[in-house]
Amino acid sequence: KLAALIRPVDIFARAGYFDVSVQRVVSASHIKLVARALEAHRAQFGVYPARLDELVTSGLLRRRDLAFPWQHAYAYHRLASGYELLEPLY
Repeated sequence: KLAALIRPVDIFARAGYFDVSVQRVVSASHIKLVARALEAHRAQFGVYPARLDELVTSGLLRRRDLAFPWQHAYAYHRLASGYELLEPLY
Protein backbone atom coordinates (compact mmCIF):
# COMPACT_ATOMS: atom_id res chain seq x y z
CA LYS A 1 0.00 0.00 0.00
CA LEU A 2 1.22 3.49 -0.85
CA ALA A 3 0.84 4.77 2.72
CA ALA A 4 3.35 2.21 3.99
CA LEU A 5 5.99 3.63 1.66
CA ILE A 6 5.79 7.18 2.97
CA ARG A 7 5.24 6.57 6.71
CA PRO A 8 8.57 6.25 8.55
CA VAL A 9 9.09 4.26 11.72
CA ASP A 10 7.50 6.28 14.50
CA ILE A 11 10.59 7.17 16.54
CA PHE A 12 8.75 10.14 18.04
CA ALA A 13 6.07 8.04 19.73
CA ARG A 14 6.20 10.24 22.81
CA ALA A 15 4.81 13.67 21.93
CA GLY A 16 5.14 16.69 24.15
CA TYR A 17 8.39 18.46 23.31
CA PHE A 18 8.68 21.49 25.55
CA ASP A 19 11.77 23.06 23.98
CA VAL A 20 10.69 25.08 20.94
CA SER A 21 14.05 24.56 19.22
CA VAL A 22 13.53 20.80 19.45
CA GLN A 23 10.02 21.20 18.08
CA ARG A 24 11.36 23.14 15.09
CA VAL A 25 13.97 20.48 14.28
CA VAL A 26 11.43 17.69 14.56
CA SER A 27 8.86 19.74 12.63
CA ALA A 28 11.29 20.38 9.76
CA SER A 29 11.73 16.65 9.40
CA HIS A 30 8.07 15.84 9.93
CA ILE A 31 6.84 18.42 7.44
CA LYS A 32 8.69 16.40 4.79
CA LEU A 33 6.48 13.42 5.71
CA VAL A 34 3.37 15.53 5.13
CA ALA A 35 4.83 16.84 1.86
CA ARG A 36 5.46 13.26 0.65
CA ALA A 37 1.86 12.39 1.52
CA LEU A 38 0.67 15.41 -0.47
CA GLU A 39 2.70 14.23 -3.47
CA ALA A 40 1.37 10.69 -3.08
CA HIS A 41 -2.20 12.04 -2.98
CA ARG A 42 -1.55 14.02 -6.16
CA ALA A 43 -0.08 10.96 -7.87
CA GLN A 44 -3.04 8.82 -6.84
CA PHE A 45 -5.90 11.29 -7.42
CA GLY A 46 -4.44 13.79 -9.91
CA VAL A 47 -4.78 16.81 -7.58
CA TYR A 48 -3.55 17.99 -4.22
CA PRO A 49 -6.17 17.66 -1.49
CA ALA A 50 -8.36 20.63 -0.62
CA ARG A 51 -7.63 20.01 3.10
CA LEU A 52 -4.97 18.04 4.97
CA ASP A 53 -7.72 15.89 6.53
CA GLU A 54 -8.07 14.19 3.15
CA LEU A 55 -4.63 12.64 3.68
CA VAL A 56 -6.05 10.90 6.75
CA THR A 57 -9.25 9.71 5.07
CA SER A 58 -7.24 8.37 2.14
CA GLY A 59 -4.95 6.46 4.54
CA LEU A 60 -1.76 8.35 3.71
CA LEU A 61 -1.32 9.85 7.19
CA ARG A 62 -2.61 9.44 10.71
CA ARG A 63 -4.61 12.25 12.33
CA ARG A 64 -1.76 13.00 14.76
CA ASP A 65 0.60 13.50 11.79
CA LEU A 66 -1.27 16.70 10.90
CA ALA A 67 -0.05 18.51 14.03
CA PHE A 68 3.03 16.61 15.25
CA PRO A 69 5.06 17.83 17.18
CA TRP A 70 2.88 20.91 17.65
CA GLN A 71 -0.48 21.13 19.37
CA HIS A 72 -1.96 22.91 16.34
CA ALA A 73 -2.25 21.69 12.76
CA TYR A 74 0.17 22.64 10.03
CA ALA A 75 -0.97 25.54 7.85
CA TYR A 76 -1.90 24.28 4.38
CA HIS A 77 -3.28 26.04 1.34
CA ARG A 78 -3.78 24.45 -2.06
CA LEU A 79 -2.68 26.72 -4.90
CA ALA A 80 -3.31 26.54 -8.63
CA SER A 81 0.32 25.53 -9.18
CA GLY A 82 0.93 23.45 -6.05
CA TYR A 83 0.51 24.09 -2.34
CA GLU A 84 1.85 26.00 0.63
CA LEU A 85 2.68 24.01 3.79
CA LEU A 86 3.94 25.73 6.93
CA GLU A 87 4.32 24.91 10.60
CA PRO A 88 1.56 26.34 12.79
CA LEU A 89 1.50 30.11 12.86
CA TYR A 90 0.78 30.29 16.61
